[in-house]
Order: sequence, then structure tokens, then C-alpha cells
Amino acid sequence: MNLVEIKNGQPTTSSLKVAEVFEIEHKNVLRDIRDLKEDVVKNLESSNLSSVDLSMFQEDFYEVSNNNRKYPMFNMNKDGFVLLVMGYTTKRATQFKLQYIAQFNKMEKFIKQQTEPSLPQDYATALEQLAKQVRLNESLQIKVDQLSQPTLVEQTELLPNVLYSTEEIAQEIGYSSARALNQRMYAERVVYYSKKDRSWLLYAPYKDRGLKDLSTRRKSQLWTEKGREFIKVRFTENK
Repeated sequence: MNLVEIKNGQPTTSSLKVAEVFEIEHKNVLRDIRDLKEDVVKNLESSNLSSVDLSMFQEDFYEVSNNNRKYPMFNMNKDGFVLLVMGYTTKRATQFKLQYIAQFNKMEKFIKQQTEPSLPQDYATALEQLAKQVRLNESLQIKVDQLSQPTLVEQTELLPNVLYSTEEIAQEIGYSSARALNQRMYAERVVYYSKKDRSWLLYAPYKDRGLKDLSTRRKSQLWTEKGREFIKVRFTENK
């Protein structure tokens, strides 16, 4: 699994990838990063830590299919990643941390092995050097992708499935809220509201199709990738 990529000449990962791998809602990862940024600034003001790189987290945006809206995310280097995941203690968190660190180290070593270009002496040389650097970055990314391919042992270790809340899927396909999407699915007899369980449940014809993770009561409210695709195909707004 490709966890890390090169951006601006250094290995980075994203808040989206961290949320996916560690099974944490992306909004919670964003909250943790923003809290960390505030704490870092406060600590720098009260101590002599001038060597700390404040650019360890870089805010960015992403778009989802069938939606022209932009949503916030963060890219982070190795320092930012390590600082962020220190407190993550999910069941397989240690394994994921080690996989991340291994890929960061592998890419850092690879980049250091590349010959750094000399400073250009004139405008024409600068343009030529820039074109070479662009080609080099593209080549680096291809090689990084190859380095990031899992070994045979890693391939046998199945990463946990990513799960989605109704709110996330509703936002993705153009509904105003999870309630609006649930009402649409209720109208077509896909889900119904159980007063006893205080939650939306699947009607019998859909219950055993792997659309939700029914392993625990908490997870029963979350949709699998198969369920997400089912909803996107059948209930996309203004389809």
C-alpha cells in the first residue's frame, strides 16, 4: 500500500491517508492536526526551539466525485506524521506506524542518493535545469511507487476495511444531511428507523449483502465500501 508520496522534494503523507489507515474519521484527524499546530506555536513561544520546522503540516484541499465543492485536508512530512500519531492507539496502530516510518525512511534515503543540481549561472540554464528537475521528480515518483509496493508477506496481511458514516456519504453525493439521505432510502425501503435501537437499520433484503459492518452495534451504523458504492449508484442527488 502506497502510504507516502513525494511533494516539493520531500516524502509526505496526507490526513486523508492517515484517517483511512488508522480507521479514524477524517474530521477528527483534521481536529487533531489543528490542535497540534496551536500547541506547537504556544510551545515555541515559551521555549527555545528555533530548529522546529513549522511547515510540518501544510493545509490543502481535495474534491470528491460528483461534487464541485472543495474540502480541507493536510499534507505532512515525517515530523508532522510522528507528532500526530503518537496518541493513536487503535488495535493495529503500532503496525501502521512502523509501515509508515519504513516508507518515509526508504524515500528519504532514495532522495539523498540523487545528485543535487548545481546553481544556474544564467536564465537559459535555469530553465533547462528546471525542466530536468521536473523530469527527475516524475522519475522519483515512479520509483517511489515501485519501492512502496508491498512485499509478499505484507500482501497477506489484510488491512481493515474503511468504513463510512451516512453523513460522509450524504455530503459526497449532494445531500444536505444524513437525515435527508436516510429519508430517501426509507422511501425506497432500503432502511427503516428502529425506536428500540435508536438507529437506522437495513430492511431484510439488504441486510446480508455486506452493505454495512454488522460486527458490532457501534459499527452497524457505518457503511462498507460496497455499501457506499451502492448508495452512490442508486441515490445520487439529481441523478
